[in-house]
Formats: sequence, C-alpha cells, structure tokens
Amino acid sequence: MTTTGRAILDPHAREREAREEMARTRVGTGVTSVLVGVALLVLLAGCLPELLAMAGGRSALTAPLPTAPTPESTPGGLLAGPAARVDHAVRVAREIERRFGEESRLARAIRPWGQRVLLRGLRYGNEEVYTGRDGWLHFRADFDHLTRTPPAPGFDGDPAAVIEAWRDALAARGVALLVVPTPVKLTIEPDSFAGQSLTALAPIRSTADRQLLAALERAEVPFVDLAQRLFDLRAGGRHAYLERDTHWLPEAMDSVARTVAVELRGLVELPPGDPERFRATATTAAGRGDLTALLGLRPEDEPPVQQVAVQPVWLADGGAWRPERGAPVLLLGDSFSAIYALPELGWGSGAGLADRLAFHLGLPVDRLVRNAGGASATRTLLAAELAREPKRLDGVQVVVWQFAARELTGGDWRRIELPTD
Repeated sequence: MTTTGRAILDPHAREREAREEMARTRVGTGVTSVLVGVALLVLLAGCLPELLAMAGGRSALTAPLPTAPTPESTPGGLLAGPAARVDHAVRVAREIERRFGEESRLARAIRPWGQRVLLRGLRYGNEEVYTGRDGWLHFRADFDHLTRTPPAPGFDGDPAAVIEAWRDALAARGVALLVVPTPVKLTIEPDSFAGQSLTALAPIRSTADRQLLAALERAEVPFVDLAQRLFDLRAGGRHAYLERDTHWLPEAMDSVARTVAVELRGLVELPPGDPERFRATATTAAGRGDLTALLGLRPEDEPPVQQVAVQPVWLADGGAWRPERGAPVLLLGDSFSAIYALPELGWGSGAGLADRLAFHLGLPVDRLVRNAGGASATRTLLAAELAREPKRLDGVQVVVWQFAARELTGGDWRRIELPTD
C-alpha cells in the first residue's frame, strides 16, 4: 500500500453540499424562454436555403429513402411482413436522422451561428460542453461522473474487481501494477463552474471515486490518489487544469510525474537513475482546447488560444525522447498521458506524462497510450501485443495504469485476459 494511496472515506460536509448543488443546477424559466426563442429564430433564418435546395431536388433530404418491403420480397411471405415493416421503419428513421445530422445544408449552416448566439449572448454551451465562469468550459461527461450514483460494489463489470484481476494477471508474469486514476476537472476546479458557491474544502469526489479507492485499499492494489495533490495545488492559488480543455496543465501533470516516480521507487526495486540521461528545455505551447472544438464554432468565433509553459524531454545527445521497449516501467495511459506528447492533440510534443516520468526517474520508460477508452483500450492493446510478441513484457518491472476517473461511470470495464506463455 502506498502512502498517497489512502482514500478519504469521511467527506467534508461542504464537499457534499457542493456536489448536491451541482446536481441541482437548472436553467431558469426566463433563460429557457430566451433559449427557445433564439433557437426558433436561428432555425427559421436557416430554413430558406434548405427549402430552396429541396425545391430544386438538390437537398439530401429529398433523396429516395429505403424501399418498403413487400410480401414477395420478404422471406416467409406474409407471416414475416409485420416484422419486416418494423425493421424498414427503423431504417427510414435512422436515415432521416443521419441526413439531418450529417448532410443537411440546414444543419451545417445554422449550427455554428446558433452556437455563437448561445455562447456569447447567453453563456450556454451544448449537450457536450457546459460553460463556466470567465470563459472556462467543462465536459458534460465530467459533470455526469460527479453526480451519478454507481451500482453497489461487486456488480458485473465492477472497475475494482477488473483492476484486481489485472493486477493478478501481471503479477503472474512478475510485473507489479500501480493504478493512477486521474480526477476530472470539476473535482479540482469546482469554482470555475459556478463561482464561489462551489468552493470546496476538499476535492469533490464522486461516489464512484470513493468506492474505487476504498476497494483498491482493501484488495491491497497500489494506487496513487491524485485528487488531494492536485487540489492542494489549486488551493495554493494555481490552477491545475486548462481553461477550455478537459486535461491538466503541464505543471500539474509534472507534479503527478514526480509523485509517481517516488511511488515507483517504493513499490519495486528499480535500477538507479542517471540524472544525466535526459535533459529538458523550457518552451511554450498554445491551443484552443478540445472543449472548444466540441462547440463547433466558426474559426472567427472561437475563443483565443491559451498559452502554457512546457518542458520537452530530450536525450543527453540532443535526440528527442522516445519510449523504449524493455524499459523497467511501462505506462498505459489515455489522453491525460498523451497530451503534451502527441502533437495531434494540439499542445505540442515531447512533454507528456511518460516523457516527464522518465526524466524524473532518470530511467527509460515505455509507453502505450490511446486518446480515449482508458478503461480497456490500453489493456486490449497490451494483450494484442503479447499475443504477437510473447516476450513483450520482458524487462518490465512495473506497469503504471493511468485512466480518467470518468471511466468509472462511463467506461468499458470488461475483463481482458493476457495470453498465456
């Protein structure tokens, strides 16, 4: 059991009040009326081009729909007719929905304009993004994670049971496991959502968060409780998360890398680190954030970029850091690990969690990351690699498994078997 892995089982009353306040958040009647009015005006303004296109037969909405079945064309004749007609009705409905959602000129035209009005005039996001204070954005899935009550421990697909089984499967190969659940932004930055009324004295943990940490502690599965460390950073006057992105700031991630490095040294007997093995440079990265992208705004309506200080890791000879097969540490991670490492995420490269972990350890680190599906994606990937390459884990002493805490209430927690030797 690691020192930082002790779960906080007695929540502060203020934390409970804050969670309940978030769950009670509703849009007032007046605001609702304005929202409906704006939506109707935008819809009417955008209808004319679509109607003209439909009149000329150029609209995707006027293309022929799937043909209805006849008794002659249906296996089983008349007896199968009703079932076939139901299936046809479903296919027609899905095709209409697809055309409105993907091909309709109306949909393409009004979405960016409508979102601009909602965001600028009413500070309203959409079904995936909630707006907060001072331009901050929050992921709807994070909000749901904090306010949703999960099933009682022991249910089919229980994350704790799956993690424990994964720990045992790795242990059978002589490999230790360190679990690193990563808090969602609202756990650490509740005041950026609804102001000082949500200021908490402790991290706002979901029921699922508490259940997991308590279960891992009982099962003696090593884990790192990041919520308190990141909350302490926030309580010290520094933010831990990006303003318009779901992920953490570079300095918060680097603090996590330092913590994990210390925990690994206490968990397994790693080789001595070489402080001269890597070097780091100071630079900046800038991005608009994944939540901005989810708003679907026109480029000219998007908020300004946020600049952050990053420290890319380099080899002593000047080459770029890279993951190394056979390294004593293997990181399995989602986009929280990949951000600042993979340029396609929009925040630069060379400074991700594995990169910074290697820097603090002074040791090579291997990495398997996927941008989503942290509950199963990297486990599936490792199992597939082991099937192709039975010696894939040779040299690995410990696996660090990082995943976003929201996976506890929305992830795929099926059991994944590792191939036998």
